[in-house]
Amino acid sequence: MNGAGSGYYGSPWPAEDGGPTRGQAPTAAGPRIAPGEQLRVRACRAARGAQMLIQRAPGQLYLLRGLFGARISSSPSRTVVERLDPRTLEPLASSGHLPAGPFWMGGIGAVADGAVVVVAGRHAHRLDPETLDVLARRELPAPRPHNSFVAMPDGTLVLKDFDVTEGAPATLRALDPLTLKDRDTLPLGEPVIARLAARGDEVYAVGSHRVHRVRWDSAAGRLVRDDDWSVAYRDAPGQGHGWDPVLAGERIWFLDQGRHRYRGTMRGAARDRGPVRLHAVSLSDPADHRRAEICGLPWGAATNPPLVDPERGVAVGYDSANGVLTAFHARPGEPLTHLWSQRMNTAGHLLRWADTGELMAYDQRQRPPRGTRAGARVLAATGDAIAFALRAPALSGALGRLTGEDAVLLDLTTGAELGRARVPSLMQSVCFPSPGWDRDFYYCSMSTVARVGVSSSG
Repeated sequence: MNGAGSGYYGSPWPAEDGGPTRGQAPTAAGPRIAPGEQLRVRACRAARGAQMLIQRAPGQLYLLRGLFGARISSSPSRTVVERLDPRTLEPLASSGHLPAGPFWMGGIGAVADGAVVVVAGRHAHRLDPETLDVLARRELPAPRPHNSFVAMPDGTLVLKDFDVTEGAPATLRALDPLTLKDRDTLPLGEPVIARLAARGDEVYAVGSHRVHRVRWDSAAGRLVRDDDWSVAYRDAPGQGHGWDPVLAGERIWFLDQGRHRYRGTMRGAARDRGPVRLHAVSLSDPADHRRAEICGLPWGAATNPPLVDPERGVAVGYDSANGVLTAFHARPGEPLTHLWSQRMNTAGHLLRWADTGELMAYDQRQRPPRGTRAGARVLAATGDAIAFALRAPALSGALGRLTGEDAVLLDLTTGAELGRARVPSLMQSVCFPSPGWDRDFYYCSMSTVARVGVSSSG
């Protein structure tokens, strides 16, 4: 729900995953590769600590980067925002280094009044959209990272701190979007590692053991817990906490097995013995809670949200530790049933184009690390696998010598491959892509930013 009345600027992609429901669904036309065409990397540059890309006005593309210190877990980190040329990806403006504090991937959004807001570490910043000069800044009270925010219809920003060790309980915090001062706070009673999702004035938080719903009462200026809606989801041996939720088709969707040891790849990085499950819970009846295993392999792990197409009745989840992407039939009132599976090292956030039924995922083409727990079983697919592999142009320096990973374009309903593009990257992306404006999209990893588009095969 972008644009007027949503708390965000009237843009097709004003925030991570396209908006607070995390639909990952661009409104722009899909790539729609025709005969005689292919995907190609049209521009690519090294970008240390690149985390996500968002859009504001037409042609305004913003990149959020996070720069950690000598010791990732203890050295203070900084964050940088760049406004990029949408074709060449060269910076047109930069915020310079902004204080962040404890390192974790933060968040950026173009809010309703046109400003650009950043929440990273224990700092919030409000920036001028043209110059990226700081208009307001706030050091947050909790000495822990805050991984992004969601904007309410009245503009209020809602965020929370988290403890990656699953120690300190999270506090939900509502900020004034102009001054960044507190409007209200609400303790959630348990750690919340996953990012928030929101629909209207309802905020959803996937805690370490339960899913919570909180309403922002704009008239009273209060965060109000919904005691009639709560879901205990962590009920199986070897099960880890949930990750970022998606609100679609009157349900909340998320993947579990969120504990992992990501060190450039998610393959073999699981810290809990169980398999990854896709969870779907009714927003009107929390007792209607459906689950489906992604592939059934042990030592599964995920670190990003699933993708849901309620119009086509398809939900897509993945086990990044074992390298499996799976789609399910997902109709209201019906069980989640297997549609197709592909062997694919998906970790980064997905994109889906409603007009073409195309799905963008990532496939890291490298040998799993030694000692991986990834299972050897090869899943049978119901159709041809699709992963779009572009041939990257010659690049200077170390970036040009990287194996990288493939951006993969699939048919959402069959799993058939539509295209594949090789993007140079030091590591597997767990970051946030963005659609483009001209049958293209933007890739982002912690080392690289790239523009991928359709061109003639000749």
